[in-house]
Amino acid sequence: LLPRDQNGNSSFNLTVPTALERTGDFSQSVSNTGQPMNLLHDPLSSLPCTSANTSGCFQAGGVLGRIPATRLYSPGMALLHLFPLPNPKVNQLGYNYIFQPSGTVPRHEQILRMDYNINDKWKLWGSLMRTPQDIVSINASASGYSLSPNFPIANADFNHPGYLFNLNLTTLISSSMTNEVQGGASHHPTTIYPHDPQALSPSATGVTLPTAFAPLAGWIPDFTFNGSNLSNSPQMRYSGAGGAYSPFTSHQTVIDVTDNFTMLRGNHLFKAGLYFERNRKDQTGFAPTEGVYNWGNSTSNPLDTGFGFANAAVGVYTSFQQATNPINGQYRYTNLEFYGQDTWKITPRLTLVYGVRASWAQPWYDKGNRPSTFFPDKWNASQAPKLFWPGVSNGSNVALVGGPNGPVAIDPSTGQPYAKPSIVIGNIVPSSGSLTDGVFQAGNGVNKYMMQDQGVLLGPRIGLTFDLTGNGNVVWRAGLGRYFDRYQGNEIFNTVINPPAVFTPTYFNGFASNINSGSGTTLLGPSGLTIRSE
Repeated sequence: LLPRDQNGNSSFNLTVPTALERTGDFSQSVSNTGQPMNLLHDPLSSLPCTSANTSGCFQAGGVLGRIPATRLYSPGMALLHLFPLPNPKVNQLGYNYIFQPSGTVPRHEQILRMDYNINDKWKLWGSLMRTPQDIVSINASASGYSLSPNFPIANADFNHPGYLFNLNLTTLISSSMTNEVQGGASHHPTTIYPHDPQALSPSATGVTLPTAFAPLAGWIPDFTFNGSNLSNSPQMRYSGAGGAYSPFTSHQTVIDVTDNFTMLRGNHLFKAGLYFERNRKDQTGFAPTEGVYNWGNSTSNPLDTGFGFANAAVGVYTSFQQATNPINGQYRYTNLEFYGQDTWKITPRLTLVYGVRASWAQPWYDKGNRPSTFFPDKWNASQAPKLFWPGVSNGSNVALVGGPNGPVAIDPSTGQPYAKPSIVIGNIVPSSGSLTDGVFQAGNGVNKYMMQDQGVLLGPRIGLTFDLTGNGNVVWRAGLGRYFDRYQGNEIFNTVINPPAVFTPTYFNGFASNINSGSGTTLLGPSGLTIRSE
């Protein structure tokens, strides 16, 4: 039993909101290059916001850069209060807070082995290994999957115990023949979840940001404030982490059997055998089920204030992305291999090894046939769904530019406004086309592997050993062979979250207050899609 503490990762240099910024006052704010950020564009104003003309800038009480209290968005302000205040003595360009996470890493390895000599020709042994390992760290795991905040909020439990069973039976058939058969199974369950799930809830944090669809676990959404004027911002899943911001589970079981027969005949040592492996992996799909807000400034966002923290303070997002639903992949494959080999001692100094291995490496597949991919040649323009256009309302007339009453969404089929708010602009017009135009799921227009099954492949091998001196102290070796392997599992894992199993629309340039999973105004947008190609 080895309980111990350790640092979770190297330290994080972060930019967190200052005390003034948490009140909506950005008059003293600076960018990541030290430039003043008190010129904040009011997204509801069409007037300019420049150093020469500040009529379109936020200001209150005669202070430029101070947002009026009536314009502050309470969930966004609660988000700014979620983070610790800047470190008192840290005031560097690009960051104002240093965080060094730490956690506990208890480990307990248990191994049991038993040997049994049945008789002088039969020997049996078996082993059982159990390796529970629980990492409780603020960053969840070394791999950074799922929940991995880069600021102090709540410990996350990364539980990944291991279990391994082996059984071996060796038979001495004769003085020149033996056979060894071995079978085993391993199981590796993994879960990543908050130590206290309530700590990430909207009620505990006060961050009641809306989402387009019901979150899977009820966590607050992920977020970033990074842009051209702000860097190193806090995140619930720090940059470079794997997976997606969602509760993560993975249960992998591997069953394997090998049999090796050996026979000695004169100068030849013959070997033959088989190998069988079955792999089962049930794993959470990498879909952002809790939602991800990007508050960062962007010149393409007409509502942008110019500063990430200010955008959150008034509820303006550059993008919001969320998966419509969670999904668990049921990934499988089988390996079956046979081989034959001869080690021929041609002379006392020269040995030739040659043989062949027949292999069938079944590609990964999902048991439920949920993966899909896009075929450009199968896409039909006449079946493609239409997207809402941006427009403005001007009394009974509709124009694509200008107008006093703000933006609306235009249905291109009719040219008429669809509904306010403008969040639906760029989203899919309901019933306007096929949401899966050109997309085919495994087993429907494409095989279950989403790639070609190569079938049985032959891999010849040859090797040569020559004793250069005859004393065994200088030996020359050479070998040549043909080897095969399957595609990496992520080729399939990443496609299980494609439409139609899961849609992951991204909404751009809007007010967070207009996102509402129950209002009917948040329609499906064009979904991201991972394309599988060889």
